[in-house]
Amino acid sequence: AFFLKDSKLFFRDTAQWSQLFMLGALVVVYIFNIRNLPLDTIYLKNLISVMNIGLAGVVLSAVAARFVFASTSMEGRSFWAIKTAPVDFGRFLWAKFFMYFFPLLILAETLVIASNLLLGVDSYVMAVSAGTIAAITTGVTGLGVGLGAIYPKFDFENVAEVATTSGAITYMIISMAYIGLCVSLVAGPVYVYLRNTLLLAGLLESDAWFYFGVLTLVTAIMVWVPLKIGARSLEKFEL
Repeated sequence: AFFLKDSKLFFRDTAQWSQLFMLGALVVVYIFNIRNLPLDTIYLKNLISVMNIGLAGVVLSAVAARFVFASTSMEGRSFWAIKTAPVDFGRFLWAKFFMYFFPLLILAETLVIASNLLLGVDSYVMAVSAGTIAAITTGVTGLGVGLGAIYPKFDFENVAEVATTSGAITYMIISMAYIGLCVSLVAGPVYVYLRNTLLLAGLLESDAWFYFGVLTLVTAIMVWVPLKIGARSLEKFEL
């Protein structure tokens, strides 16, 4: 019911769905810039592909700050209806999570996969890039929904105001640190793989699964902890 309500409200509000055209233009410009990078060697192309994960993550985080972080605040002065209803706020926030997760995942995978196809990267790097940006999408969405519930702003005149609050700034700082950590974790295994494949260096790859495991654990924390705290914050919120 929450999913259907939010979907209808999104497409009824021209200030919301019209920004999808801006997102489309952003994707075109992003991919066009990647296509025109002066890269001459396959090693350099694969290196840029790893850095591209971080760039796509920054774009994703900025989009989430506008839509995902503001998702709870968009209930506005009608939040009293949610507050007084027999609704578990944990399920309420998970509905918000899945409402935005899949569209953001499509956006993120489009940016990364299209960029990698244009760069002509190795299949291993392609798989790592797609998997990492999926993890980043999960973490950024969970963080956005959770912090949006911790720092709601229901008395706005324009929903765009929510993205300029101190809570939104906190969200951006944490998400940037998380994205940087994710890129750092996958850079090591990719570097070892490229050295072994392109330069025949014979480096050990045994630690790769450890880094991917840490990435999965950090992502799970980024989702579960903010949503848990956000649900408790809404339960204690005084109208």
